[in-house]
Amino acid sequence: MAEAAIETTIEGSGKTGFSHDSQYFALVSSSGKLTLWNSKNRKLIQTHDFLSNQLTSIAWSPPSDSADDSLKPPRKKSKISKKESRNITSYLLAGASLTGCLAILDVNKVEICRKMDNGHHTKITCIHWSNQSMLYSASEDGLVIMWDIHNDEIKAQWKADKSAIHAICTNDDGSKLIIASRSIKVWDVATQHMLTKYTGHVNAITLLKMLPSKKTSTTEYFVSGAERDKFLNVWQLSTEKSSIHSPLATLALTDQLVSLECKLLNELSIAVVCKDGQLHIFYISLNGSKRKKPLSPASSIQMVTPSDKNSTPIPIPIFNAQFYNQVVDEPLLRLSYGLFINPSYEDLDITKCESSCCLIRQMSKNLLLSSDKADKSDTLQDNSKAAAIVGPVNMKLSNATVTKKTKRINESSDEITFQDRLDAAKAQSRVNSAGSLPTADSLSQMLIQAVHSQDSRLLDSVLQNNKEVIIRNTIKRVPITLILPFLKEVIKRFEANPNRGGNLILWLKITFTVHTSYLITLPNLAETLGTLYNLIEDRLQTYNKLAQLEGRLEVMLTQLQTQQDSTVQDQYTPLNVYEESETESESFSTGASSSENDDQLIEEFSSSDNGEDDIGSIDEAI
Repeated sequence: MAEAAIETTIEGSGKTGFSHDSQYFALVSSSGKLTLWNSKNRKLIQTHDFLSNQLTSIAWSPPSDSADDSLKPPRKKSKISKKESRNITSYLLAGASLTGCLAILDVNKVEICRKMDNGHHTKITCIHWSNQSMLYSASEDGLVIMWDIHNDEIKAQWKADKSAIHAICTNDDGSKLIIASRSIKVWDVATQHMLTKYTGHVNAITLLKMLPSKKTSTTEYFVSGAERDKFLNVWQLSTEKSSIHSPLATLALTDQLVSLECKLLNELSIAVVCKDGQLHIFYISLNGSKRKKPLSPASSIQMVTPSDKNSTPIPIPIFNAQFYNQVVDEPLLRLSYGLFINPSYEDLDITKCESSCCLIRQMSKNLLLSSDKADKSDTLQDNSKAAAIVGPVNMKLSNATVTKKTKRINESSDEITFQDRLDAAKAQSRVNSAGSLPTADSLSQMLIQAVHSQDSRLLDSVLQNNKEVIIRNTIKRVPITLILPFLKEVIKRFEANPNRGGNLILWLKITFTVHTSYLITLPNLAETLGTLYNLIEDRLQTYNKLAQLEGRLEVMLTQLQTQQDSTVQDQYTPLNVYEESETESESFSTGASSSENDDQLIEEFSSSDNGEDDIGSIDEAI
C-alpha cells in the first residue's frame, strides 16, 4: 500500500504549491480536482472542482497588502473596511484548464472571483504572476497573453514560439518575459520583440525561475530545468542578441526535477525536490564567473519509516518545499511529504542538516481522517494484524440443523449409543470448520482481496485465467468501486509486459462490456485509458509493415520451395526405359506410304466424276 502511494505521489507531484507565506498548500489530484490544505494545522479546507475540467497548471499570487479590494470594483471607503483590509492577507490561486480557460480562486472566501475564457483556444501549459494585478499565460500553440486582473481584460498578446511553451517567468521589475520550450527566449514586454535566445537543454524545459540577487547588484540570474534531465542550469540574464550564452553553473541532481525554491541568506540557497522523493540543498554565490564542474548538493535529505526486526524502512517521498518567509533570520524550510491524498507538513532548519541526512518519520496509515483520529485508528489497527480481508462472495454458513441435533444429543447423552456419539463428534468437527474464518477460494474473492490489499502476486495469479466464462462471472461479482483500480492495475501490467497482451486484453474486453454503463459516467476515464490507447495505436501502426513483410517472406519461401522441388525431381532416375525396334519403324513407314497412295486415288476418282458431269451438261445445252 505504501509503495502504491509513493508512486501516486511522484506522478502527481508536478501540480502542487505553497502560498507565499507557506500557510496554505494546494494540490491537484489525478481527476483534475483542486484540494486546499492548511499546512499549519494540517486540516483540509475544501476540495474544489475548479473549472469543471482537468487543471494543467496552478500558481499562487505574490503577497500584497489587501486581499479583497484588489479584485473588487471601487466602492465607498469606510473606517471598518480600512482596518479589516490591513489585517487580511491576500491568498489568490490561479488555475488553467485543458480547454484554455483561466480562473482565479479567492482562498479566503473559497470562491471563484474571476473567470477568463476569451483568450486561449488550446490547452494552457503554464501561468505566472508578475505582480498582484498582472498574470501571464502560455498555451500549446505558442501564444502568450498578458492579463490585467484589475480590469479583467487582455492587455497584450503575441505569438512567442512555434511550438508549445512549457515554462514562463518575468524578471523583478516585469520588463522582460522569459519563455521556454526546447530553448529559452527573452522578450521585451513593452515592444513584444525577442531580445536574445539561450540553448542548453535537449528535452522540453519545464521550469524557469528568477534567482534573488542583492539590492546593490544590477545583474539578474535565473535557473532552468528540463524533463528527464538530472541537472539544472544557472544563467545570467542578458539582452545581447549576438552573443552565445552558456550556463554559469550546473547543479547535479539524483533524478528529474519536481519543484524548486530559493532564498537569499548569507549566500544564495536553493532547495530542489527530485522525482525520487529526495530534497537537495545547494549554496552558491553568483558573481558572473563560470564554474567548470557541476555543483553537488551541500545537503541531501531523505525521509523513511521506522524499521524493526520484522520490517525494512520504506522511503517517504518529499514532493514540495518552500522557505518560510515569515522567519527572516532563520532559514526554515517547510516540507510537504507522505501521501498525496493526505500530506504531512514539517519545518526544517537547513543549517542543521549534514551532507547526507535521513529523517525517520511515521507515515499516516489513515487516508481520510485527520491526524488526531488517524493516530487513534493506528493504535487500534496494531491489535488486528492477523485479520483477514473477506467479502460477501462464497461465505460459509453454519448448519443450523446440525447444531440443533448436537444439542439434543448432548442433552440426552446418557441414553445414546457409542455409534451415535461418533456421529455427533464428526458433525461437531464439521460445524467447527464451517464456523472458522471464511476462505477466499473463489476467483472473484481473490480479485477483490488483491485489489484491496495491493497484492501484486495474488492479482497476477488471478489474471492467469483465460477462460471467458469464468472471467465474465468473476467481473460481474466485483464491486463497482473496484472496477477503476482494477483497470489501472491491468493497464500497468500490459504496459510493463506487452507479451501478456493476449490474456490481459480478454480481461479488459469483458470488463468494458460488463461495466460500460458505469465507466461512461467517470470524468477521468480518458486519462486512465490514455496509456492503453497509445499502446494499441503503436501496435496498429506496425501491423501494416509486418503484414507486408510476411507477404514478401511467403513469396521468397515459395520460390525457394519450388526450386528445391525441381532439383529433387532432376535427381530421380527412371525405373524403366522403353526403346522402339526397327521393324516397328519400318511397318510404320510402309503404312504411311500406302495411306498416301490411297489419298491420291480418291482425288483422281473425284476429278473424273466432275469431268463426266461437265460433258453431260454440254450435251443437254446442245
